[in-house]
Amino acid sequence: MSILAGTETSSYTPRELFAGDAPIITNARMFATGLELPINSIVALNTSNELVEWVPGAADSTAVAVGITCEAVNTTGGAATNPIYEGGFFNTDALNWPAGATAAEKANAFNGTDIHHRSLGYSG
Repeated sequence: MSILAGTETSSYTPRELFAGDAPIITNARMFATGLELPINSIVALNTSNELVEWVPGAADSTAVAVGITCEAVNTTGGAATNPIYEGGFFNTDALNWPAGATAAEKANAFNGTDIHHRSLGYSG
């Protein structure tokens, strides 16, 4: 950070999201009402086939991660269509995992999908 002529400047380097050269697959999908999810959140389908936050260990379809939000999602005003990633290689550390998700749950989150994730091996 520096101060020059009374103007403060600083740099921000966002965490790298992608962790490989596989094709990135996106799709627009319907999200259920009442959600506020940050970008890069893990999502699953509810019984109405709408996207909701992934719930590791749940006894229903919300236990199966199917995608990652491409942008922040706010459906407090009603269900809405938003883009998600459905395939590609992602940096595990850049994803917004639900609080309490274990390493094993994260490792198995996207089984059966075209989404793969791994740590880039540095913090940055």
